[in-house]
Amino acid sequence: MMQTDKRAAGSLGRRVQQLLQHPLDGTTVRDALQALAQSYEDSDALTVDTNTMSSLARHRDVRAEMQTRRQHLDASFVSALAQVDAAFAEVESSVNELDNECRQLRILVDSAQHATAGAASQAALLSEERQELNVRKELAHAFATRFSLTDREAQVLGCNDKLPPTAVDNEYFAALDRLAGARSECQKLLSVRKQTAADDILSELARQEEHAFAGLLRWTLSAIRALNRETAEAAVSRELSRALRRLQPHQALFDAAMAELGRTRAEAVARAFLDALVRGGPRGIPRPIEAHAADPLRYVGDILAWVHQACASERELLESLLKETGFEARLVAEALSGVARPLEIRLRQTLAAIEGPVAVYAIDSLLVFYARLLALACGASNSAESSPLICLTIEELARDSRALLLRQLDAMAESAIGQLEAAAMSPALRVPEALHGLLAAVAEIWRQHEASHTSEDAAFDSTLGLQPVTSSIVSILEKILAEAHALIEKTTKLLPYEQTMLELNIHWAMQQEVALAYAYRMERTVEPEQTLADQLALQLLAVVKQKTKLPFELTEIEQMGVPALRESVESFNQNLRTAASADLDITRLVSRLDNHVLARTVAVKVAQLLVKEYALVYQRIIDTKKDDTLENTMLSPDTVSTLL
Repeated sequence: MMQTDKRAAGSLGRRVQQLLQHPLDGTTVRDALQALAQSYEDSDALTVDTNTMSSLARHRDVRAEMQTRRQHLDASFVSALAQVDAAFAEVESSVNELDNECRQLRILVDSAQHATAGAASQAALLSEERQELNVRKELAHAFATRFSLTDREAQVLGCNDKLPPTAVDNEYFAALDRLAGARSECQKLLSVRKQTAADDILSELARQEEHAFAGLLRWTLSAIRALNRETAEAAVSRELSRALRRLQPHQALFDAAMAELGRTRAEAVARAFLDALVRGGPRGIPRPIEAHAADPLRYVGDILAWVHQACASERELLESLLKETGFEARLVAEALSGVARPLEIRLRQTLAAIEGPVAVYAIDSLLVFYARLLALACGASNSAESSPLICLTIEELARDSRALLLRQLDAMAESAIGQLEAAAMSPALRVPEALHGLLAAVAEIWRQHEASHTSEDAAFDSTLGLQPVTSSIVSILEKILAEAHALIEKTTKLLPYEQTMLELNIHWAMQQEVALAYAYRMERTVEPEQTLADQLALQLLAVVKQKTKLPFELTEIEQMGVPALRESVESFNQNLRTAASADLDITRLVSRLDNHVLARTVAVKVAQLLVKEYALVYQRIIDTKKDDTLENTMLSPDTVSTLL
């Protein structure tokens, strides 16, 4: 009961506290205040009506009424709280029962947990182990998929047999890429940590890759052997080009493929060259090259042109195969090596049959020109060991043709010098025909050289060790002039002025027929023609002075008497006035000069010198012999100049 009272008091206190916590503007408070106000209104109305009660009485009545109302409220509130307390008591009893049951359940659960803790721990370990095994399984599957070939890829690459692959296509190269990528990844894995499984996989991948590339090489060699001259372009496939590029990192395999390619193309080009020589093109068009063997220049030109065209075709074919890997030039040289021997035999036979330095020089120019072109196309070097065989062959032929040219020119020069010995004994002073023939050949060679020779050709000549043609020609001309001068000086059949005129005629022939070569020579030496002309003028002056029979020296004048002087002067005058006299005809003396302009110049100079000499004689005779008749007999220098 005490406990119930305490609970009621506690509940009443909580209720009062709740009431006090209610806001003043709440609904309950407003209702109470309105009731109170109504009470006061009623009280006031009563007071006004009766006017008998006092203020104190009114307040007492109100208080009594309020106290009565509060008692009623408290009683109803206590009654309500009692009901609530009874309900709470029931709830508390239920809660206590539930608490007891929960305590018992907790004891049961604790005992159950204690009993199953070991099994749960074992289950957790098994679950973790299972998860780890699943992860390992996934990793192993991913590892095997990444670092090994599928059955299809192994079948495509032919890793299980030693036969060449039946088809090298995109699927084959994709499988090869897959194999290379797997091996590279496996090597990266081993570089981080040593693993037995990775070692085994790498060994297997290496074995498969070795078999795959061996099969690829066999297929490549088979495809290369299918290349021939007629179907070369058709046989070049994208797969063959890709196969060669794939073999390039494997040096031994790539070298074997390149050797086979060079050998195959050399055989094909050599066979095509012999067909072009003997059979010609399809249905005989173009005609066989051998059909023009009678024309050496065209024959040699056709052969070299065919070789150059074959070089261009081979380079185009190999570039389409190798895609500019840097081996094209070497393979072009190997492909043309089969042509070297038959080409050399035919060109040497042609050179041996040629007579005439002009034709030899034309062939020499062709050889040097094509040697330079092929050296550029085949990537030839200055070293004979590393130069292609075809380039070495044509260069050797060029050197032989240049040597043959110089031999023929030397032979013609020797023949001309031999005829000069006979010309030095003839008063006709004619230049021998052999010299004219040599000069005509030299002039044509010089003309062709100037028309076609370039600075690049000159530089290439020096690399071949060839002496410039111009220098050789000038050397031959200088040799002829030196030999002619020596022969003319030794002859006793000609007078000195005739020797000089013959030498001038030789110079004039060279100047006329080989003007460029002669001008080139004159740039390097003192001009001999003017020296010889001056020498001839002095020699002719001596001859004319002798024919005048005049005493040109003072001692002679002093020794001669007046009659003898008069006779000499009269004879001179007679010869001078006689147009038919050849003694003082200077023009006739120089008529055997082939250079007519020079002949007129020399004649005028001789006449001028003679007039000067006569003027001195005239003055000496007048000064020495004081004789009017002798003075009247002598012609004046002006008259002599006019008559000459």
